[in-house]
Amino acid sequence: MVTSGGGPVRTCDRDVLFGHPKLRLMTVENPRLAALYEGLSFEGGRRITAEGDTKDQVRGRGFLREDMALYQASCQTGDVTFLIRSDDGGRAADIRRLTPRYIAAEADRIGCGPLRLRLPA
Repeated sequence: MVTSGGGPVRTCDRDVLFGHPKLRLMTVENPRLAALYEGLSFEGGRRITAEGDTKDQVRGRGFLREDMALYQASCQTGDVTFLIRSDDGGRAADIRRLTPRYIAAEADRIGCGPLRLRLPA
């Protein structure tokens, strides 16, 4: 299930049962809404970086956990949040596999790519 039309938030839900997705992929393009995710805890998360990041210049920040991946990128229009969330820790392999491809495709779609991520080992 994919959100239809344009808008500040785009979602793609997988395995929806009784209105609750087992896996949600979400892009928050509106910088004011994306800011809501800045305080999300990195607890238990391993750092995600982007190719080309240096000590002085980074494209964004993010983390990878068993149940979630989040990356906030600095784009021309402001900050954008990319999120993949599972309702449990049983989708860790799916989240790890989808994160770089989903974020690269969405960044290209909204015009803030190319964005190629490096996941932690």
